Amino acid sequence: MLIAAFLPRALPPAVRGEEDDDDDAPAMSAKLYIDAALRDSVPSNTSGLLLGTEKPHVRILQLVPTPTTPPQTSPHKWALEHAKLLATMLPGGVSILGAYTPLTQTNSVTPTAQIEAAARIVRDVAGFVNCETPLVLFSGVKGRLSAKVVHSMKDGLKNATLKELPHLNHGLVSLRGAFDVAPIHVPVRDTSDKLHLEIVCAELLKRRFQNALMCINADKPHIIANTNSHTQTTLATALNWPVVETGKKKTLSFTCQEPLQVRLYLPLHTSEQREQPDIPANQTVSLSGRFWFDAVVMQDASLSDALCAVRHDLCTSLQARLQLLHDDDHHHDSIQQDSTPSSRALPVRVVATPLEHAPLRIPFCDYMMRGETVQHDVTDRLVEILSWTSSTLKEYCIEEKEQPARVLPAVKKVTFKEHATLIEPSSMTRLDAAANAPSDMLVNAIIFAVVVAVVAIVVKELILGFI
Repeated sequence: MLIAAFLPRALPPAVRGEEDDDDDAPAMSAKLYIDAALRDSVPSNTSGLLLGTEKPHVRILQLVPTPTTPPQTSPHKWALEHAKLLATMLPGGVSILGAYTPLTQTNSVTPTAQIEAAARIVRDVAGFVNCETPLVLFSGVKGRLSAKVVHSMKDGLKNATLKELPHLNHGLVSLRGAFDVAPIHVPVRDTSDKLHLEIVCAELLKRRFQNALMCINADKPHIIANTNSHTQTTLATALNWPVVETGKKKTLSFTCQEPLQVRLYLPLHTSEQREQPDIPANQTVSLSGRFWFDAVVMQDASLSDALCAVRHDLCTSLQARLQLLHDDDHHHDSIQQDSTPSSRALPVRVVATPLEHAPLRIPFCDYMMRGETVQHDVTDRLVEILSWTSSTLKEYCIEEKEQPARVLPAVKKVTFKEHATLIEPSSMTRLDAAANAPSDMLVNAIIFAVVVAVVAIVVKELILGFI
C-alpha cells in the first residue's frame, strides 16, 4: 500500500499571529494524526483520497475511494478528476490531505508498471493541491521493490520525502522535512475526541458592509479588503463573531442583516493559463446573493481556526462557481451576451451525522457523477440550495431558488441533527401534500353535501309541481 500525505509546510500568518510580509518566518512543524478507527482499515485493492483537517493539527479523518476507472481512461487522470470534483464539495476546514493506492505483490513480485502508475496518481493529486514536498509512505514491499518504489517516486516527485513503514498504525511528526514515527493517541471509543461538527449558517452580512465589496485574494485568503474604505481587515473583525465556551465545546454564532457581495480575485496558475488562454491571468468575478458557510471545527480548535475554516469554505465555494460557469460557457457555448439567462443547479455538498460507535469516521461527501442524481440516507441533507444566473463571462449573479431552505436562528446553538430537521429537502413537498390531504377531503365533502341538498330540493319542487 502506498500512501502520500500532503502536509502543509507552514501555517498561515493569521494563525501564527505574524504579519503577511514576513516571508522569512520559519515553517512550523505539523503533527499528523491518523484516526485509530481508520489506520488499520486502509483498503488494499482500491485507490482513493484522504480527507481531513489541517488545524490545529493535521488529522486524516476519512478515506474516500475513487470510483471505478472508466474504460480507455488512465487511472491517474481519473484520480485527478476525482480530486477536482471532490474539492468543490468539501465543507470549510476539510481538505484533501493525500492519496492512497495499492501496491500488491504476486509471488513476491510487484510489476514496475504498477509502481509507476501509483507514482503518477500521487504526483498528479499532489500537483492539484499545490504540494511541492509530499510525504510518501509505503508498506507491503520488501528488498529491491523498496528501492524501486523510491526511484519511481523520486522520478515523479523531486522533493518527496519517502518513509517505509511495516505497519500503517502510527502517527507522524513533521520536522521541516524529517519525519519521525510516533505512537498515535486517538482512542476509538473516546467520545471526548469526537469530531465537533457545526453547520455555520450565514444568510446576510453586517449592515456596515451594505454597499461594500469584500475582496478576497486567493493568495492571501485570510485577509479581506473593504473597497469602500480602502482598508484591510481580518475576517474575524469583519464577522465580529462571538464565541460561547461550554467546557471543551465552542458555540459559534453569527448575525448579519445585509446581503453578502463578494469579489473574488483569482490569479490562475501558469499551467491553467496555457490550457485556457482565453481567460485573463487576473480573473475578477462579482457574486451576490445568499450563501451557506459549512465549517468543520475540531473541539480543540481556536477561534482563528474556526474563522479560517469559514474563509476556506467561502473561497472554495466561489471558485467552484467560477469553474462551473466557465466550463458551461466554454464547452457548451450556451450563454451569449444577448441571450436570456440560464439556470442550473450548483455543486452540492453532503454532510452526514457522526457514527455513534466510530468517532471521527464521518463520510463528509459523496462522489457525484456529472448529471447523476445521488440518493442519500435519510440522515443526510443538502446543505447548500442555490441556483445561478449568468449574463456575461466576467460578471455573474447568484440568486436563491423560489423556495430556499429555512435559515436557523443565529443565537441558538445548532447541531447538525437539529439543522437537518429544520431544512426541508425537496422530498418533503410530497409529505406536505399528504399532510394537507385531510383538509382538502373535508372541503370536498362539504361541497358535495351542498350540491346533493340543492339537487334534492329541486327534484322535490319538480315532483310537487307535477302533482
